[in-house]
Amino acid sequence: MYRRIRDEDRSDGQEPERRAPSHPLLELQASAGNRAVTAMVARLGEPGDPQRMQRQIEVQFAGVDELLRLIRELGAVPNDDETVTVRFGQLGVERVGIEEAVDLSNLATKRLPAFFTRFADGRAPLFAAMRAAADTAARRAAILALRAYDDPELPKLWRLHDYLGGWKIDDAAARDAVLAAIQLKIAADAEGELLNNRDEVHARVVADAGMSMNEEWCGFFAQEEYRKSRLDTQFTGAFYETRNVRDFFTYNEDPININRTPRWIFEDGRWQSVRAYHQTRGSLRTFQDHEALKDGGQLEIRPGDIVLFDWEQDGMPDHIATVLSYDPGTSTLITIGGNDGGYVIDKTHNYNAAGEGAAETRKRQTGEAATGDALKPEGMLGGQAGGHVGVGVRAIGAELFGIGRPSLVDFEHHVYDHHDANQHKVPAQPPP
Repeated sequence: MYRRIRDEDRSDGQEPERRAPSHPLLELQASAGNRAVTAMVARLGEPGDPQRMQRQIEVQFAGVDELLRLIRELGAVPNDDETVTVRFGQLGVERVGIEEAVDLSNLATKRLPAFFTRFADGRAPLFAAMRAAADTAARRAAILALRAYDDPELPKLWRLHDYLGGWKIDDAAARDAVLAAIQLKIAADAEGELLNNRDEVHARVVADAGMSMNEEWCGFFAQEEYRKSRLDTQFTGAFYETRNVRDFFTYNEDPININRTPRWIFEDGRWQSVRAYHQTRGSLRTFQDHEALKDGGQLEIRPGDIVLFDWEQDGMPDHIATVLSYDPGTSTLITIGGNDGGYVIDKTHNYNAAGEGAAETRKRQTGEAATGDALKPEGMLGGQAGGHVGVGVRAIGAELFGIGRPSLVDFEHHVYDHHDANQHKVPAQPPP
């Protein structure tokens, strides 16, 4: 879960002054001047019907929830006198004719895409600050600022998603900003598990996956964090095993388990490849392999990306983790993983670092700067399921197999084909 970010207390101990909301036209006048008000009135107004103009202004300035409510009420079954009853904020409850209701509903619907672009525009400088941070501590502060921005906005965007039936976002920058925000929440949720009892986390994650407590559970952990942020349930198991992860992000046409990483999606009245559909939506999954990552530096890595590690360096990945942050200056990758042997939070603050070498101390301190918590190293316990939720601090190197990023479409509900017989051919029949 998101770490709670405390507001700074006022030095005088008083509550901050709360400004009473003013009329939308006064807000516009204050922010943009009289000319903007005149232009608004000219665009919306009808000289013979000032009340209609006022209702248009109410729609024009409504927030997300208010706008969705207005759309529902404007599209309701008409009254006996061919009007619909609508609450217009400061205007109160009014009855409007069907023709006007249609016009107002169209105006409200046209405003919906603007909320995505406005979200992206507000997020862009905060994201740039994270990418340009001088060190790990500064990056942590920038990430917290991003979380504080996203936290109240994401629920509103999800309500838009639910109303529109998916992430219907035309603007490419807005699509990516929404995906980045979802991924940042995933990373924050994963980080929050560091504070929880490791045995309870292990038991919960394994139960959620429907697997055995004796199995390696790094993929189960990554999958659960994604599922909590509404990854399509059709991908249950896509992160369970390292080869599934690679197949998922690379759109492998010959996946090891098509039930976990389906190839075909039913959209627009026909079966088509998942990759082709993602391409038409302008949101492809990506996978950067070792060759693309090995030199470090300015890489396209962000919180919430999924990492595969190859401990044996034999070309077969061995471990799955989630990116918490990446420092291009030192090419250091900070990850959170289940069944991990990395650092854990030093809850009692009794770790004795006297025996640490200088390099190990720097590594631990980098992890502390990335998480904001005191850490201590804790190796793997015996057995496949002997790990915990741990923080990994590793320089980009030979052990890094690849990093994947999902499509925003993966966080919508669709119909996929899971039949082995259709792995190499398009399904012949539509879904039942």
